[in-house]
Amino acid sequence: MRTVSNVCAVVVVLRESVPHLLVFDHPAGDTQLPKGTVEPGEDLQDAVRRELLEETGVEGRIVADLGQWVRFTGAGPEESGEPERHEWQIFLMDAAADLPACWEHAAEGSEIERCLTFTCRWLVLENAEKQVGSLFSEVIHRVQAHVLEKTQGWRSRGALFDTAASAYADGRPGYPDDVFDLLAERYGLCTGAEGLEVGAGAGQA
Repeated sequence: MRTVSNVCAVVVVLRESVPHLLVFDHPAGDTQLPKGTVEPGEDLQDAVRRELLEETGVEGRIVADLGQWVRFTGAGPEESGEPERHEWQIFLMDAAADLPACWEHAAEGSEIERCLTFTCRWLVLENAEKQVGSLFSEVIHRVQAHVLEKTQGWRSRGALFDTAASAYADGRPGYPDDVFDLLAERYGLCTGAEGLEVGAGAGQA
């Protein structure tokens, strides 16, 4: 059985503090993730960056390797040929935060794709599986498990801090007197002068 090495670029960014997934609408009518076949002698990380650039015009940075997914299918565009083992390496990536909500991109790469224009856009990650082709269900599940778990962890830790903010203020040591003497000397501060304390603290300055 022939083995085909593929890569999938899963670009996730925060838009209004909510994780969003980069997808593109194919002229054939379905919604896809950037992906493709690894060229002979090509490194997997180079391949996923190339595929992302060719299909969306986005230069991405690899954040995490989410492992391999194996899919058995038939050869050819219609998947009706001889059985093949397709090994998909999934990479979580990020991109520039100032990308637009939607844009058109003239695809590059294979001769077939060079004739196509893709509409690139963002989907809320939590709901993305409903809008993307079933081929990518396993990929989206992995990304959701990785990204949403981290996001929920950040939120829960923030909520936990809020419930104990006063305890933090009580337990946090104050500044040594030498700090204030140094500031007064260096910046010419006198009694009653006001300053702004920038940083994680309880306003003890």
